Amino acid sequence: MRKGLEQMDNRELLIELTRMQRRDTFLEHISALAAIGMFIVMLLVFMVIVPKAVITLREVDRTVKEVNTLAKEAQDSLDGIDVMVGNVDKMVVENTDAVKNSLEQISKVDYVTLNAAIKNLNDTVTPLAEMMRALPFGSRN
Repeated sequence: MRKGLEQMDNRELLIELTRMQRRDTFLEHISALAAIGMFIVMLLVFMVIVPKAVITLREVDRTVKEVNTLAKEAQDSLDGIDVMVGNVDKMVVENTDAVKNSLEQISKVDYVTLNAAIKNLNDTVTPLAEMMRALPFGSRN
């Protein structure tokens, strides 16, 4: 059985004190070794992770720059499409007016008079064509 500290004599107190100091020193050594071990592990982790993180961040930065470049090119293409659509719209409006004017001119043509003029021309040219065939140099058959 263990006696209380008040019941021990000097020799027993010194033995108990020495035993407790040895135990405390042993625990302090274990704590120090654990701290050194954790420091070594953290140092190794930082030596491995930090360079990889730096490489990853550089890759992310490069990728972001490429995405920004592609986004600018896409915006420029969209701006070009807007201009092209505007030009197509302008062309349709201009051609619509031209087609409308042409159809108005065609609708003003007097086809009865035109057909009569063609018939009169045919009546006039037919006798001339027959006369030319009658001449020796007129027929190429």
